Amino acid sequence: MPDGRSRFVPIAIVDEIIDLSAGSPFYIQMFCQRLVQYMNDMKIERVTAADIDEVTRGLIQGRERIDPVQSFDNLYRYKDDPKDSREAVLEGLVIYLLAHETISKRHATVSAIYDHIRHFVSEDELDKTLTELEQRRTILQEVDDTSATKSIQHPLRSRRYRIRVDLFRHWLVVNRPVDDDVLRSFERKLSNGDS
Repeated sequence: MPDGRSRFVPIAIVDEIIDLSAGSPFYIQMFCQRLVQYMNDMKIERVTAADIDEVTRGLIQGRERIDPVQSFDNLYRYKDDPKDSREAVLEGLVIYLLAHETISKRHATVSAIYDHIRHFVSEDELDKTLTELEQRRTILQEVDDTSATKSIQHPLRSRRYRIRVDLFRHWLVVNRPVDDDVLRSFERKLSNGDS
Protein backbone atom coordinates (compact mmCIF):
# COMPACT_ATOMS: atom_id res chain seq x y z
CA MET A 1 0.00 0.00 0.00
CA PRO A 2 1.24 3.58 -0.55
CA ASP A 3 1.73 4.17 3.20
CA GLY A 4 3.99 1.10 3.50
CA ARG A 5 1.49 -1.08 5.36
CA SER A 6 0.84 -4.61 4.20
CA ARG A 7 -2.44 -5.57 2.60
CA PHE A 8 -2.39 -8.64 4.84
CA VAL A 9 -3.59 -8.29 8.44
CA PRO A 10 -1.86 -9.95 10.18
CA ILE A 11 1.12 -10.50 7.89
CA ALA A 12 1.18 -14.16 9.07
CA ILE A 13 -1.71 -14.93 6.70
CA VAL A 14 0.85 -14.84 3.90
CA ASP A 15 2.17 -18.06 5.47
CA GLU A 16 -1.31 -19.54 5.14
CA ILE A 17 -1.28 -18.84 1.40
CA ILE A 18 2.13 -20.51 1.20
CA ASP A 19 0.76 -23.55 3.11
CA LEU A 20 -2.33 -23.77 0.91
CA SER A 21 -0.17 -23.65 -2.23
CA ALA A 22 2.90 -25.52 -0.94
CA GLY A 23 4.84 -22.59 -2.35
CA SER A 24 3.98 -23.64 -5.91
CA PRO A 25 3.83 -20.65 -8.27
CA PHE A 26 0.87 -22.26 -10.08
CA TYR A 27 -1.24 -22.55 -6.92
CA ILE A 28 -0.09 -19.20 -5.53
CA GLN A 29 -1.19 -17.52 -8.75
CA MET A 30 -4.50 -19.42 -8.79
CA PHE A 31 -5.21 -18.44 -5.19
CA CYS A 32 -4.07 -14.81 -5.50
CA GLN A 33 -6.04 -14.29 -8.72
CA ARG A 34 -9.16 -15.38 -6.85
CA LEU A 35 -8.11 -13.26 -3.84
CA VAL A 36 -7.76 -10.12 -5.98
CA GLN A 37 -11.14 -10.83 -7.59
CA TYR A 38 -12.64 -11.20 -4.09
CA MET A 39 -10.99 -7.96 -2.90
CA ASN A 40 -12.37 -6.10 -5.89
CA ASP A 41 -15.85 -7.59 -5.46
CA MET A 42 -15.87 -6.76 -1.73
CA LYS A 43 -14.15 -3.40 -2.29
CA ILE A 44 -11.57 -4.06 0.41
CA GLU A 45 -7.93 -2.97 0.55
CA ARG A 46 -6.71 -5.18 3.38
CA VAL A 47 -6.99 -8.95 3.70
CA THR A 48 -7.74 -10.77 6.94
CA ALA A 49 -7.70 -14.45 7.85
CA ALA A 50 -11.48 -14.49 7.36
CA ASP A 51 -10.98 -13.29 3.77
CA ILE A 52 -8.44 -16.07 3.15
CA ASP A 53 -10.96 -18.60 4.51
CA GLU A 54 -13.69 -17.21 2.26
CA VAL A 55 -11.51 -17.37 -0.86
CA THR A 56 -10.45 -20.92 0.07
CA ARG A 57 -14.10 -21.91 0.50
CA GLY A 58 -14.90 -20.44 -2.93
CA LEU A 59 -12.12 -22.45 -4.52
CA ILE A 60 -13.24 -25.77 -3.05
CA GLN A 61 -17.03 -25.60 -3.18
CA GLY A 62 -19.85 -23.87 -4.98
CA ARG A 63 -20.37 -22.98 -8.57
CA GLU A 64 -16.90 -21.51 -9.08
CA ARG A 65 -14.93 -24.28 -7.40
CA ILE A 66 -11.70 -25.55 -8.87
CA ASP A 67 -11.90 -28.02 -11.74
CA PRO A 68 -9.76 -30.90 -10.48
CA VAL A 69 -8.72 -32.04 -13.96
CA GLN A 70 -7.33 -28.62 -14.84
CA SER A 71 -5.93 -27.79 -11.41
CA PHE A 72 -4.78 -31.00 -9.75
CA ASP A 73 -3.92 -33.37 -12.60
CA ASN A 74 -0.21 -32.87 -11.88
CA LEU A 75 -0.66 -34.23 -8.34
CA TYR A 76 -2.16 -37.65 -9.08
CA ARG A 77 -3.14 -39.84 -12.01
CA TYR A 78 -6.50 -41.18 -10.83
CA LYS A 79 -9.37 -39.87 -12.97
CA ASP A 80 -12.17 -42.27 -11.90
CA ASP A 81 -12.10 -43.63 -15.43
CA PRO A 82 -12.46 -47.31 -16.37
CA LYS A 83 -9.15 -46.97 -18.24
CA ASP A 84 -7.26 -46.07 -15.04
CA SER A 85 -4.47 -48.52 -14.29
CA ARG A 86 -4.40 -50.40 -11.00
CA GLU A 87 -1.57 -48.09 -9.89
CA ALA A 88 -3.61 -44.98 -10.69
CA VAL A 89 -6.65 -46.34 -8.82
CA LEU A 90 -4.52 -47.19 -5.79
CA GLU A 91 -2.96 -43.74 -5.96
CA GLY A 92 -6.41 -42.15 -5.94
CA LEU A 93 -7.49 -44.28 -3.00
CA VAL A 94 -4.38 -43.40 -0.99
CA ILE A 95 -4.78 -39.69 -1.69
CA TYR A 96 -8.49 -39.78 -0.73
CA LEU A 97 -7.69 -41.63 2.49
CA LEU A 98 -4.82 -39.30 3.32
CA ALA A 99 -7.17 -36.31 2.95
CA HIS A 100 -9.81 -38.09 5.03
CA GLU A 101 -7.36 -38.99 7.80
CA THR A 102 -6.04 -35.41 8.01
CA ILE A 103 -9.35 -33.61 8.43
CA SER A 104 -8.48 -32.73 12.02
CA LYS A 105 -4.73 -33.31 12.14
CA ARG A 106 -1.68 -32.32 10.12
CA HIS A 107 -0.35 -35.81 9.31
CA ALA A 108 -1.80 -39.32 9.01
CA THR A 109 -0.03 -42.53 9.88
CA VAL A 110 0.32 -45.20 7.26
CA SER A 111 -1.25 -47.52 9.81
CA ALA A 112 -4.47 -45.48 9.76
CA ILE A 113 -4.56 -45.61 5.95
CA TYR A 114 -3.70 -49.31 5.83
CA ASP A 115 -6.47 -50.19 8.29
CA HIS A 116 -8.99 -49.16 5.60
CA ILE A 117 -7.45 -51.20 2.78
CA ARG A 118 -5.57 -54.13 4.35
CA HIS A 119 -8.05 -56.68 2.94
CA PHE A 120 -7.34 -55.83 -0.67
CA VAL A 121 -3.97 -53.99 -0.85
CA SER A 122 -0.61 -55.37 0.26
CA GLU A 123 1.81 -53.38 2.40
CA ASP A 124 4.33 -53.53 -0.44
CA GLU A 125 1.83 -51.98 -2.87
CA LEU A 126 1.00 -49.26 -0.37
CA ASP A 127 4.68 -48.56 0.27
CA LYS A 128 5.36 -48.33 -3.49
CA THR A 129 2.41 -45.96 -3.98
CA LEU A 130 3.50 -43.71 -1.11
CA THR A 131 7.06 -43.64 -2.45
CA GLU A 132 5.85 -42.65 -5.93
CA LEU A 133 3.56 -39.93 -4.56
CA GLU A 134 6.40 -38.60 -2.41
CA GLN A 135 8.83 -38.60 -5.35
CA ARG A 136 6.31 -36.63 -7.42
CA ARG A 137 6.02 -34.18 -4.51
CA THR A 138 2.29 -34.84 -4.02
CA ILE A 139 2.73 -35.93 -0.42
CA LEU A 140 5.26 -35.14 2.26
CA GLN A 141 6.55 -37.50 4.92
CA GLU A 142 6.92 -36.04 8.38
CA VAL A 143 10.55 -36.33 9.38
CA ASP A 144 11.61 -35.93 12.98
CA ASP A 145 15.03 -34.66 14.02
CA THR A 146 16.32 -38.17 14.69
CA SER A 147 15.51 -39.57 11.26
CA ALA A 148 16.59 -36.39 9.48
CA THR A 149 20.05 -36.37 10.99
CA LYS A 150 20.67 -40.11 11.14
CA SER A 151 18.79 -41.17 7.99
CA ILE A 152 16.76 -43.69 9.95
CA GLN A 153 14.01 -45.33 7.94
CA HIS A 154 10.92 -45.81 10.09
CA PRO A 155 8.80 -48.95 9.66
CA LEU A 156 6.07 -48.43 7.07
CA ARG A 157 3.09 -48.36 9.41
CA SER A 158 4.61 -45.75 11.75
CA ARG A 159 5.44 -43.28 8.96
CA ARG A 160 3.36 -40.12 8.82
CA TYR A 161 2.35 -38.24 5.68
CA ARG A 162 0.35 -35.25 4.57
CA ILE A 163 -0.76 -33.88 1.21
CA ARG A 164 1.72 -31.19 0.23
CA VAL A 165 -0.76 -28.76 -1.46
CA ASP A 166 -3.22 -28.05 1.33
CA LEU A 167 -5.72 -26.51 -1.10
CA PHE A 168 -5.88 -29.92 -2.80
CA ARG A 169 -6.47 -31.60 0.58
CA HIS A 170 -9.28 -29.16 1.40
CA TRP A 171 -10.82 -29.77 -2.03
CA LEU A 172 -10.71 -33.55 -1.53
CA VAL A 173 -12.25 -33.39 1.95
CA VAL A 174 -15.23 -31.43 0.62
CA ASN A 175 -15.63 -32.99 -2.84
CA ARG A 176 -14.40 -36.58 -2.36
CA PRO A 177 -15.42 -37.68 1.13
CA VAL A 178 -14.51 -41.23 2.09
CA ASP A 179 -17.20 -43.54 3.44
CA ASP A 180 -17.89 -47.27 3.29
CA ASP A 181 -19.46 -47.03 -0.18
CA VAL A 182 -16.39 -45.26 -1.56
CA LEU A 183 -14.10 -47.86 -0.02
CA ARG A 184 -16.18 -50.72 -1.48
CA SER A 185 -16.05 -49.08 -4.90
CA PHE A 186 -12.26 -48.83 -4.76
CA GLU A 187 -12.04 -52.40 -3.46
CA ARG A 188 -14.07 -53.62 -6.46
CA LYS A 189 -11.86 -51.70 -8.87
CA LEU A 190 -8.70 -53.07 -7.31
CA SER A 191 -9.90 -56.64 -6.63
CA ASN A 192 -11.85 -57.36 -9.80
CA GLY A 193 -9.37 -55.88 -12.22
CA ASP A 194 -11.75 -53.11 -13.26
CA SER A 195 -8.73 -50.88 -13.60
